[in-house]
Amino acid sequence: MEVNLQLKRLMNLSVPQLQEEFQRTSGEAARSNNRVYLIKRVLWRLQAAAAGGLSERARQRAAEIADESRLRARPPAAVHSEYAQAATPLKSSSTGLPLAGSIITRKYKGRRLEVKVLERGFELDGTVYGSAGALAKAVTGSNWNGPLFLGLKQRRAT
Repeated sequence: MEVNLQLKRLMNLSVPQLQEEFQRTSGEAARSNNRVYLIKRVLWRLQAAAAGGLSERARQRAAEIADESRLRARPPAAVHSEYAQAATPLKSSSTGLPLAGSIITRKYKGRRLEVKVLERGFELDGTVYGSAGALAKAVTGSNWNGPLFLGLKQRRAT
């Protein structure tokens, strides 16, 4: 089988034609409409058919790995309780800012800024600023919207 010829042939097919080719080569209906995915899968099937597919030893090893008797449908209950305790997300305050203690990382003119959110204000390089706007002005030298500068909100579309 000439891979380049098959690839050129597949590249000229429409998505419905690729789905038919997938059905023909794999014996199952294509669940995807993604053209690139279908081309890759059909080409792989054609190559496997030409080369004889997997060896018997490889098939046996795959069967061992996929042995369902070794798989758990659900992890033990203890895992769920530990995860629930560890995965409690930090909630933002009523102002929409991250909670105190959070670190905001931003790059500005090649400099990496690590800003710590405080109960009342922000800290950058040991200096405490009363607001995000004051911090932004100190860094840039001009008036900025503080939350916009820190990446906490997006600029409105114009």
